[in-house]
Amino acid sequence: MYTDFELFAAEAQQALHYADISHPRTLSHLEQAAGYYNGIYLSEDLYDAWTSYNRVHLQGLYVHVLKLLAEVYAARNKPCRAIYYCNRCLDLEPTDEAVVRLSMRLLVSQGQRQKALGVYRQLVKTLSSEYNIVPEDETRYLYERII
Repeated sequence: MYTDFELFAAEAQQALHYADISHPRTLSHLEQAAGYYNGIYLSEDLYDAWTSYNRVHLQGLYVHVLKLLAEVYAARNKPCRAIYYCNRCLDLEPTDEAVVRLSMRLLVSQGQRQKALGVYRQLVKTLSSEYNIVPEDETRYLYERII
């Protein structure tokens, strides 16, 4: 018998094994892995040190799976699905600028310029309040091209 986290980790590792987003099996493994992820590992033991390594590892792996799903769907010209996975990723990692840029490009391609600008503004707000920094040059350049 396997736990959902063991199933998630095994499926995610299988997807990462292919590493090539154009490989036919990559998408099915990524989707399967994302489906197995059930949130924070042992959330009832959130403050117990012994659970922190697995929690951080599994959430990091999940974020990686979400990024790859966004990239695969973007590469397969399925922008709505790609945007969906960008949003899920940004819910967990709101300062991931590569995902912010992908989301912005996808939103603009769908005629959602204001939403793309909103994604950028949220990034600026988060980076400023949490780290007292500004977005990377590449992200600012994309923003300037959009406005």
